[in-house]
Amino acid sequence: NSLRTLDMELQRLGTYTVQFQSAISFPVFDPDGVPLQYNHTEMTLTELLAQVGATEEEAMQTGAVISARVMYECDADAGDLQACVPTVTLRRLDNENSGFSFRRASYYYKDDGERARDVSRLVGIRITLSAYGVATRSNMLELILQCAIGLVLLGFASSLTDYYMCNICDDARFFRKYKIEDSEDFSDLAERLQNLDPEKQRYMLQEKRHRQAVAAKLNKGIRKRR
Repeated sequence: NSLRTLDMELQRLGTYTVQFQSAISFPVFDPDGVPLQYNHTEMTLTELLAQVGATEEEAMQTGAVISARVMYECDADAGDLQACVPTVTLRRLDNENSGFSFRRASYYYKDDGERARDVSRLVGIRITLSAYGVATRSNMLELILQCAIGLVLLGFASSLTDYYMCNICDDARFFRKYKIEDSEDFSDLAERLQNLDPEKQRYMLQEKRHRQAVAAKLNKGIRKRR
């Protein structure tokens, strides 16, 4: 048959070893620093397949696709970023469509001039490598700003300010005294003013002036303390 198909399978997986490296940098926190490098421990293909739940016989028959993901989660407040050790996750990706293989064809002419084609079906193990990283550093100014914005959005700012003015600040006694002041009922003020006698009007005028004087002293005392 001039159209031949050759099946090529893996043999003796235990003799092949795998070793990969990764590097990542965080220029925001360490602009002039050396990139973080990680060298994964060397392992055989048999050990790699065992970690993802595959068998050597299955891989030789149908192949496999394996993902190796290196994840850096570094805390810049803890010290040197070079001491950050990543987490390596190995996972099999061909669970639904089992295996990894592809075909390729070679066309040529035989001695008698007849055109022939050889189709090779190759089965193997495909490893995809990826590296990701996240570095964090606390910022007190940003923390205070975000907390303040949150308190305002929650409507807590007015209650907190009121508690501070009435209990913590130096003039708390004045604020407590004049925070709520009982007043007379002025709903019928126009009618009452027409019926008041002169003596009552003088009393109300004196009371008004007294309150204005107390308020002026209070403001003057606050300015002196500042």
